[in-house]
Amino acid sequence: MLVYRGDVTGHSGTPMTKIDTTSTTHSKLSEAVSSTNLSRSNPAHAIPRRAFRRHAARTAVALATGATPLLCRAEAGELGGVGMIAIVALAAGWVLLTLFLFTMLRRVRPRTRYLASGLFLAAPFLWLAVTFGWFMMTEPRGLTPQGSATTRTAEAPVLMGGATFPAGSHVQYAPVDDHGEASQPSAISSDQPVALGTLSIRGIEHRDSDDDSTFDVALAYEQSIDGWPCAAVTDIGTRIDIGDAHAPTPHLIQCRLAKTVTIGDVAWPPATVVTRAADSRGWSLLWYRGTFSQVERAKGFSFDVDSMSADYDQAHALQSWQGTLAVDGDVGVGSVTFAGDPKPELRWNRLDGTVQVTGHRAGPASDVTACVAVASTKPRYRPCAVPVKPARRPASS
Repeated sequence: MLVYRGDVTGHSGTPMTKIDTTSTTHSKLSEAVSSTNLSRSNPAHAIPRRAFRRHAARTAVALATGATPLLCRAEAGELGGVGMIAIVALAAGWVLLTLFLFTMLRRVRPRTRYLASGLFLAAPFLWLAVTFGWFMMTEPRGLTPQGSATTRTAEAPVLMGGATFPAGSHVQYAPVDDHGEASQPSAISSDQPVALGTLSIRGIEHRDSDDDSTFDVALAYEQSIDGWPCAAVTDIGTRIDIGDAHAPTPHLIQCRLAKTVTIGDVAWPPATVVTRAADSRGWSLLWYRGTFSQVERAKGFSFDVDSMSADYDQAHALQSWQGTLAVDGDVGVGSVTFAGDPKPELRWNRLDGTVQVTGHRAGPASDVTACVAVASTKPRYRPCAVPVKPARRPASS
């Protein structure tokens, strides 16, 4: 409030009027209004920097507190382990960057400030949306669930692998491929025997990884293929090469023996796996108690074995043989007593026809490896050199 006072003498003695400013209720109200208008025009002055820093610190602590349960659950494997930890860490870091950007834009108009911060926060999601849309337009099958194999009942005869299956057979179709081509039969089974060259089968299957002439067949009954009596096992197929599909001549690739086959001094029990050699110049045989065999021991060179394998040429002449001696404890071979654990190993020596028994000695000298050669003629037992197993090559760097 302005107050005029007269009769005031100046420095030169001239009368003058003095104006005093008196604080009144009206003046204080004006100051408050002006202060309020200043705060509205510049929001940065409304919140002091210290208060904003305290607010940002509280926000960061709240984010960390909220993320801690997620991290603990991720470490426990509930949310994906390490992958979920990385996702939570990246998300928390991006939120902190957004808060930092929001702080740096404090002198910008509020609308621009919030819009820029929101776009920055949503940038990863926008990038993922654009990438997903582009991928769906260019490679739609990459994210489209593929169909599964379907089984149908054939209404007409179906040809597969050189065998014609009658109507009523169960046909399994493979899923549609990546090029969208129509599915082809991948397996067929029938209640009636079907001729495949000289064989009689009830089912056939082709694997994607096999050659066009290689099939798994379910034999209708026990049959001889390339001189081997193959079993008609329901759960285990017989692998064959049909040659020309228009004139199939099945050749054995692998099957299981239907009965005991004795070759020389080795008796191969049922369920022995017979496999044609990779060069098609011989055969490999394998038997152990886990090959669906109903016998626990087999005979090889007068030894009781619980596992053995061998290689034969095309004429079924023995090329190599090895096995594991079937024992329940210590066993004596000649003058040497072998420990039963681990079981002694047997190996046929092609040069002299002996069988070498190798294993650890029983008793105090269990760390010593012994070898005894067993021959069919006298002297029947004689010591031999312990076979040296090939050393493993160090992994190349």
